[in-house]
Amino acid sequence: MKKLTTALFTAAFLGCMTMTSFAAQASPEAKEYRESASEIKDELSELNAQIKAVQKENKSYQAELKEARKARKEGSTTVEKEDFKKAAELNKKIKELRVSLKSSSAELKNERASVKENKKQKNYDEALESLEAQNGIQKERLEKLNEINDIWEEIHAVLN
Repeated sequence: MKKLTTALFTAAFLGCMTMTSFAAQASPEAKEYRESASEIKDELSELNAQIKAVQKENKSYQAELKEARKARKEGSTTVEKEDFKKAAELNKKIKELRVSLKSSSAELKNERASVKENKKQKNYDEALESLEAQNGIQKERLEKLNEINDIWEEIHAVLN
């Protein structure tokens, strides 16, 4: 009986030690995740700031085109009909790029959800991979927005 009790206490003690060591191992991994994630999140915030700046500029070009169309309807414009056709063709290219931006937007939402889920489950490596994927998607979005901005500049040149 004494041996059985000793064996049970020893097993319980070893079990507690094992659980404690797992908790101790998880803590540095979480710290490493936070450090790595903060660098990636800083990069993401910089990308978001750049994206917002480009979007703001694009909106000003879009408003300019809207005003030019309005002036054309009223008959008070000096822009030729061919130039409006060129602007319309360029605007179609912008619409195509916007469709691809919407799909990347959905991918971005999925990656954000993946990061949250992986953090809950303490899968920090997978969460970092999802953050890196977010970073890549945002870089692609910035490139597409810059393409759109270049097209808007072409439209601006055609109309002026």
